Amino acid sequence: MVNGKRVISKCYLGPRIYDYVSRLHSHEGLVIKGLSDPERILDYLDAIINYIKELPALDPGLAKKIKARARKLLQQLNELQEKELEPQIYGVR
Repeated sequence: MVNGKRVISKCYLGPRIYDYVSRLHSHEGLVIKGLSDPERILDYLDAIINYIKELPALDPGLAKKIKARARKLLQQLNELQEKELEPQIYGVR
């Protein structure tokens, strides 16, 4: 509140979908979304999974790099999940 009045600030999170950029990645099935979609990461992961699944072949070196990044992603998710399960004392983790 400022001077007894409620102040509302707005933040523009971009368009819902970035049409032009999405067209550039249409062969991957990737639709780039704005920040207003908090679950956009799930669509991105699904698009990547489907893209890889539809490939006739995958370079073994690239496959190895993708696997390493997937393991890193799983590790990060597990660490975040463990943090959420830890008891909090006075709001401190």
